[in-house]
Amino acid sequence: MSRLTLWIILLLTLASCSARLGDFTILSSRNVELQGEHSLVQRNVEGSDGTTWLLLIIPIGKPNLRQAVDDMLARHQADFLTNVILYKRSWSIIIVGWDGFVITADAWRNGGAPMGSITDPSRVRGGRDYELVELSPGGKCQLVEKD
Repeated sequence: MSRLTLWIILLLTLASCSARLGDFTILSSRNVELQGEHSLVQRNVEGSDGTTWLLLIIPIGKPNLRQAVDDMLARHQADFLTNVILYKRSWSIIIVGWDGFVITADAWRNGGAPMGSITDPSRVRGGRDYELVELSPGGKCQLVEKD
């Protein structure tokens, strides 16, 4: 076989796929109290849960979305996630592959020193600077402008 044929065969056995399943404003696998103060733990954190495939037909486990969220919350000691993007990703190399869920989000914790609101001020138009979100007794959100 020629080198070109080997390269073509190798490239045909490599594959990957990614699909954006959805965007979520807030996500948690726990009961979360949204009233009160919240602390931003970290922005743009990533978590995943997946399974390895042998011979591309034998899975070793099963991808679990709840496990991906639980692991992400535990790793960052957070209570909920905001600005969540959920992906389904997979790849394979000849006889081994991986398939699973990947989550990208901002991690938040209830209580603690307030570090702003669960609303990202950079997304608010008009050049105003907003400090926090207050929840009225009726459950409506209200932006409070910084002085």
